Order: sequence, then structure tokens, then C-alpha cells
Amino acid sequence: MQDVESHPLGHTKIILIHWKKLIFGAFFGLLLGSIAYVLLPSKWESVTLIRIGDISVNSSTSRISNEIEKLPVVIERLKSLSFMSAAIKNAGRPELAEVLKKKNIKLKKLRKSNVLEMKIRASTPELANVAAEAMVNQLISRHNNLIQEVLRQLHSSQINPETFKESEDRMKVVERMINKFQENGSSVKNSQDTDWRNYAHQAALSVYIGMLHNYKSTQYLVSSSRPTNLIESINVSGPVSPHLFSTLLIGMLIGLISSAGFIYIRSQP
Repeated sequence: MQDVESHPLGHTKIILIHWKKLIFGAFFGLLLGSIAYVLLPSKWESVTLIRIGDISVNSSTSRISNEIEKLPVVIERLKSLSFMSAAIKNAGRPELAEVLKKKNIKLKKLRKSNVLEMKIRASTPELANVAAEAMVNQLISRHNNLIQEVLRQLHSSQINPETFKESEDRMKVVERMINKFQENGSSVKNSQDTDWRNYAHQAALSVYIGMLHNYKSTQYLVSSSRPTNLIESINVSGPVSPHLFSTLLIGMLIGLISSAGFIYIRSQP
């Protein structure tokens, strides 16, 4: 290697002169990449599209619709260890503990929608599918509980049918009283001994009538919900890891870099 060490060319040219060694290193790297591809465990990936449910409340004047949970909250929920543990327990598959880890789960919100994409990687197609089902079922169960709680609160906030019927009866009586006051209003107004308490009473009754009508119009008439569900069946593909091309490419690059480093070190005086 004495001729290499005293060569006046730059280091890059010195390395390129020994191109045969570079080619040998590249082929050796390809061999290592092939061995790694065979030995590395395969990974399968399930892809799930989840549409987050919503709950709608209709009144006589408007309609309000909201997601059961905002997508950022759902994503953080799915990442939590407690949620994963509950999903594993309810699925009755303890082996999912090795699958349901943060590094194996990817969550992404689809643009301009309430749809969440969930990807889970596992060592077999069956485990990837079961893991996705466990997570989805746990989320649906959680959201169904939230829906029931919201509906319960809505129903409890509505006026009791018997109480409302009683209020309507009172309103009819008060309306008849006001009509009577209005019929006699001109004679009372023109009288020299005007009883202003009648006018005050009439004003108070009018306010009471208005309040009852307003209360009735703002009562929730219909409440509906759309549960969280899958847009389509869980899709499992693979093996997605390791990639043959990527593994071979990385091996070849490692071989080339190792060969170039070896040549460079040997060329130093």
C-alpha cells in the first residue's frame, strides 16, 4: 500500500482508484442486507378508518350537533396505557400486550373530516386484526357510555310532562284573566277612581305568559345520536417490514462506506 500512501492525489481520488474494493464492499453489504432481511421478524399492518360519532339536539328554533369527543382528545385517549390495558382485558387476549404499544400504533386525522386513521403493526396478520378490533371496540364502548350520559342529562333537564301539562292549564287560566282585563280596560282607564293595581296585575300576568311561552319553545324536542363506527372493514396488509429494497439498499451503503473508510485509513501516512 506504499504507492497509495504517497499518492499525490486527493483522498477522494485515492478512494476512487480502488474502485474494485468499493464494488467488493457494496456486494458484501448486499449480502449482509439479504441475511438481515431473512432474519428480521416480519411485521403486518392493519389500517382502520374510524368515524367519530356525534350527538344532535333539536329545539323548535335551532339544531345543535357536536362530536362525542374532539379528535385530538380521541388520539390522546387511544395512546394512553390505561385505555390499551382496558382494550386488552375486554378482548380477552393477553398476548396483545406485546402489540399494543405506542411504537406499534400510528394515529392520524384525515383532513377536513371527523375520521381517524389508525395503523397497528404486529408479528402476524391475525394479531394485527385482533389488536385493531380491540381498540375500536373499546372506543365504541366508551363513546356509547358518553352518549348515554349526555342523553340522560338532556332528559333530566327537560320539563316533566305532568308538570308541563299543569303549567299549560295555568297559562290558559291566566290568558282568560288577561282577556277579561283587556275587555274592561277602556272603562277602567276612563274611570276617575282608576285602580292602578289592576294594570300592574295585568302587566305581571303578561310577563308570566311570555315566560311560559318562551320556556316551552326552548325545550328540547328531539335528541339523536350517531355512534362511533368503522367506515369500512379493517384492512390488513403485509408484510410491511422489513422492506426488501430498503434493507438491501442500507446494506449496500454500509458496505460502500466501510470500504471507503478502510481505503482512507490505509492511505494515511
